[in-house]
Amino acid sequence: MPKAKVSVTLEVKLLQSAMKLARGRTRSDVVQSALAQWVRLRSREQLDREIEVYYGSLSDAERHEDERWAGLGEETLRRAR
Repeated sequence: MPKAKVSVTLEVKLLQSAMKLARGRTRSDVVQSALAQWVRLRSREQLDREIEVYYGSLSDAERHEDERWAGLGEETLRRAR
């Protein structure tokens, strides 16, 4: 994947601590790994919010149907064991 050169400013102590834990990895690798993890976390948080909004918007009938489908899935799993 193509990469872009960027400049960032970090607290000295944070950078020193990160590099001690880096186990021979480059600064770029450490920053890329940290940023990728941050993006995954924020994406998951966004998905969680969207799921909460979706389920909060269901009518009573839709909620009941969803519960019935979930129960059917649980029953299918029990039978498969």
